[in-house]
Amino acid sequence: DGCEIVAGLDRVADNTRAFPVFATADIDIPADIIIDFSHPALLQTVLALAEKRHLPVIIATTGLSDEQLAAVRALVAARDAGQPLVTVCAACHNVMKQTNNAFLTDPHFDDAVNRYMAQEKEPKEPYHGEARVLHFLELLRDEVGFDALKKAVKNPLTGKKIAAYYGCMLLRPGKVMQFDDVENPQLLEDLIRALGAEPVLYPMRNECCGGYVALEDAASAKKKSNAVSDSAAAHGADLMVTACPLCKYNLVKNGSAVPVVYFTELLAEALGVKEDTH
Repeated sequence: DGCEIVAGLDRVADNTRAFPVFATADIDIPADIIIDFSHPALLQTVLALAEKRHLPVIIATTGLSDEQLAAVRALVAARDAGQPLVTVCAACHNVMKQTNNAFLTDPHFDDAVNRYMAQEKEPKEPYHGEARVLHFLELLRDEVGFDALKKAVKNPLTGKKIAAYYGCMLLRPGKVMQFDDVENPQLLEDLIRALGAEPVLYPMRNECCGGYVALEDAASAKKKSNAVSDSAAAHGADLMVTACPLCKYNLVKNGSAVPVVYFTELLAEALGVKEDTH
């Protein structure tokens, strides 16, 4: 009794309710406290509002998605093992890098996550972004080296014209991922050369294939993925290689103009690694 809701904060503004709902932290309506039970994606906006207005806030969400919680636990495990965290999936790598970056750059995120993780049955030491996150391709480039990889090749892919497909998850946001040049990446092309094949450059190699809208807009996903594979085919590719399983699925599902393989398949072929069927 005696409590009044004076405003709301949501992903979309709404003026049809008994109180105004805003989509940004620009709320100047007098209030005494903020009670948050929002989706994790809105937590940073809620905290920004609390800081701006100097208001106490009760947080009733963890502020983390399931993907972020899994990423935090993996990062903590890598830190405790004293080893870098190596991924082979572009989407997983993106989540890991962005989560780790949040610890390093966002004090609110760092504090909220560590408070939440401290409530687990066997809590670990607080985490502050200590782990090193690498994609397996970065490991090949920076730790193994493509010259050493070239020497290990048993079945050179001579004569094959291969189009590298980066997509968007490996490269963006560039300041966080720091994987390669966002506009003109070279890592996959260097890998293709090391394996004995000829890389094919084409305009769509770092554009989105539409995989993330496949469920809600299949037509758009098909249009985007076909634009990518058609571009590769038009520039002479007889094969495409990617480091994103979602991209591979989307390209193949929508009838890629050229065959699509995962980069580990290409590595296995060139290195003479046979599939273990046992």
